[in-house]
Amino acid sequence: MNNILVNIAIPINCKLGEGIHWDSERNGFWFVDILNHIVYFYNLENFDLNKRQFDQPVGWVIPIKNTDKIIIGLKYGIAFVRFFEINEPIIWFTKEFPGQNDLRLNDAKIDKFGRLWLGSISSIDESNPIGSLARVDFIDNKIDIIDTNYKVTNGPAFNDENTIMLHNDSGKKITYIFKLDKNNGDIINKSIWKIYSEHEGYPDGMNFDADGNVWIAHWGVGKVCKYNIEGKLLQTISIPTPNVTNICFGGKELNRIFVTTASNNFNTDNIVSEFDGAIFEIIGTNAKGLNSHFPKL
Repeated sequence: MNNILVNIAIPINCKLGEGIHWDSERNGFWFVDILNHIVYFYNLENFDLNKRQFDQPVGWVIPIKNTDKIIIGLKYGIAFVRFFEINEPIIWFTKEFPGQNDLRLNDAKIDKFGRLWLGSISSIDESNPIGSLARVDFIDNKIDIIDTNYKVTNGPAFNDENTIMLHNDSGKKITYIFKLDKNNGDIINKSIWKIYSEHEGYPDGMNFDADGNVWIAHWGVGKVCKYNIEGKLLQTISIPTPNVTNICFGGKELNRIFVTTASNNFNTDNIVSEFDGAIFEIIGTNAKGLNSHFPKL
C-alpha cells in the first residue's frame, strides 16, 4: 500500500466548501463556499488565493477556455462573470433553471461535448425531494430536465469515454449509473449503482480517474473513497474533518488530488476545528485524473 499523506492545501474555514474544478490553462483550481456566497481561485504557481463574493449562494464554478470569464451556478440561475475584474457585473445566462425561489443550484460538470450537467436542491429543506438534474446545451441554449425527485443532487462524474455518468442523490444515500450514447452523450438507461450504509455516510462530489475508477467524497464520515466501476471499494482515505464535499485531480500531471470540506455547524460562525472547511491535498495515491472539459459556447 502506498504511503498516503493528507495535508492542508489552503488553511481556510469554508462554511460549505464545494464545486471544485481544475483549470489547466491557469494552473490552479476553482472552488466555492456556497453559504458565504464566495468563489475562490487558487494559483498553484504563486499560491495566491483570489476570491469574489456574490449576493446569493453559489453552488459551483467552471472556467471557460480562452477567455477571462467563468460560469457560475447561483441560487437563481446560471451566470457569466469576469472574475478578476472585481467591478464587472455578472451577466445572466438563464434563470429558467432552477426556476423557483425555494430551490438553488448544487454541483455541476461539463461533458466531453461541452454541455453542462447540473442539479438543483431545496434551499429550505434538503429532505424534500424536489431537486432535478438538468443539462444545458450552449449551442442552442437549450435546457433539458433529465431526471427528477432528488433530495440532494451531487456529482455528476463522467468516465473518459463519456459512456458512463455517475450521479448522486446524497439525501437518499444513492449513487445512480447512467449509460450514455458514445456518439452524442444522450442517456440510454439509468439504474442504481450503489446504496450506502450508515457508517459510509453520504456520497457527495466525485470524479473518475484515468484508470476508470471513481473517487467519491463521503459527507459525515471524513472519507474519500476509491471504487472500481462495479462499485467495489478499493481504497479509503481519512480526512481530518467529517464533512468532506468534493474532489478534483489537478497539477500539470493531473496526479494531485484536492478536496473541499465544510463546517460541522452551518448555524454558527464558531470554528470547531482548524480543519473545518479547509482545502486538503491527498498525496501518494499514484492515481491520475482526466483532462477537464470546458463549456462549448
